[in-house]
Amino acid sequence: AFHSPLMRPVAAELEAAARPLRARPPRIDFLSTVTGAPLTGAPDSGYWVEHALGSVRFLDAVRAAASGATDFIEIGPG
Repeated sequence: AFHSPLMRPVAAELEAAARPLRARPPRIDFLSTVTGAPLTGAPDSGYWVEHALGSVRFLDAVRAAASGATDFIEIGPG
Protein backbone atom coordinates (compact mmCIF):
# COMPACT_ATOMS: atom_id res chain seq x y z
CA ALA A 1 0.00 0.00 0.00
CA PHE A 2 2.99 2.34 0.46
CA HIS A 3 3.27 5.00 -2.28
CA SER A 4 -0.46 4.95 -2.92
CA PRO A 5 -3.70 6.55 -1.70
CA LEU A 6 -4.25 3.39 0.37
CA MET A 7 -2.00 5.07 2.95
CA ARG A 8 -4.51 7.88 3.47
CA PRO A 9 -6.00 6.33 6.66
CA VAL A 10 -2.61 6.62 8.40
CA ALA A 11 -1.47 9.92 6.83
CA ALA A 12 -2.29 12.04 9.89
CA GLU A 13 -0.51 9.59 12.18
CA LEU A 14 2.54 9.55 9.91
CA GLU A 15 2.58 13.36 9.77
CA ALA A 16 2.39 13.55 13.57
CA ALA A 17 5.23 11.03 13.96
CA ALA A 18 7.44 12.89 11.47
CA ARG A 19 6.65 16.41 12.74
CA PRO A 20 9.21 16.42 15.59
CA LEU A 21 12.02 15.22 13.32
CA ARG A 22 14.34 17.98 12.20
CA ALA A 23 16.05 17.28 8.91
CA ARG A 24 18.68 19.46 7.34
CA PRO A 25 18.96 20.35 3.68
CA PRO A 26 21.17 17.87 1.82
CA ARG A 27 24.86 18.76 1.56
CA ILE A 28 25.20 16.82 -1.68
CA ASP A 29 22.79 16.75 -4.59
CA PHE A 30 19.76 14.63 -3.67
CA LEU A 31 17.15 13.78 -6.28
CA SER A 32 13.76 13.25 -4.74
CA THR A 33 11.57 10.49 -6.13
CA VAL A 34 8.61 12.41 -4.66
CA THR A 35 9.09 15.28 -7.13
CA GLY A 36 11.56 13.86 -9.63
CA ALA A 37 13.73 16.93 -9.06
CA PRO A 38 16.58 17.93 -6.77
CA LEU A 39 15.63 18.39 -3.12
CA THR A 40 16.46 22.01 -2.37
CA GLY A 41 15.51 22.24 1.28
CA ALA A 42 15.06 20.07 4.31
CA PRO A 43 12.19 17.61 3.96
CA ASP A 44 9.45 18.25 6.50
CA SER A 45 6.64 16.04 7.75
CA GLY A 46 4.47 16.98 4.77
CA TYR A 47 7.16 15.70 2.42
CA TRP A 48 7.07 12.27 4.07
CA VAL A 49 3.27 12.13 3.93
CA GLU A 50 3.42 13.01 0.23
CA HIS A 51 6.06 10.31 -0.18
CA ALA A 52 3.77 7.72 1.42
CA LEU A 53 0.69 8.70 -0.59
CA GLY A 54 2.16 9.43 -4.00
CA SER A 55 3.72 7.52 -6.82
CA VAL A 56 7.46 6.98 -6.93
CA ARG A 57 8.88 9.23 -9.65
CA PHE A 58 12.08 7.24 -10.11
CA LEU A 59 12.25 7.72 -13.89
CA ASP A 60 11.86 11.49 -13.49
CA ALA A 61 14.71 11.50 -10.96
CA VAL A 62 16.93 9.42 -13.26
CA ARG A 63 16.19 11.81 -16.14
CA ALA A 64 17.12 14.76 -13.92
CA ALA A 65 20.35 12.98 -12.95
CA ALA A 66 21.22 12.38 -16.59
CA SER A 67 22.07 16.07 -16.88
CA GLY A 68 25.47 15.57 -15.32
CA ALA A 69 25.58 13.15 -12.41
CA THR A 70 28.42 10.65 -12.50
CA ASP A 71 27.84 8.71 -9.28
CA PHE A 72 24.61 7.34 -7.88
CA ILE A 73 23.51 5.97 -4.51
CA GLU A 74 20.01 4.60 -4.19
CA ILE A 75 18.76 4.98 -0.61
CA GLY A 76 15.98 2.71 0.56
CA PRO A 77 14.82 0.83 3.63
CA GLY A 78 17.14 -2.16 2.99
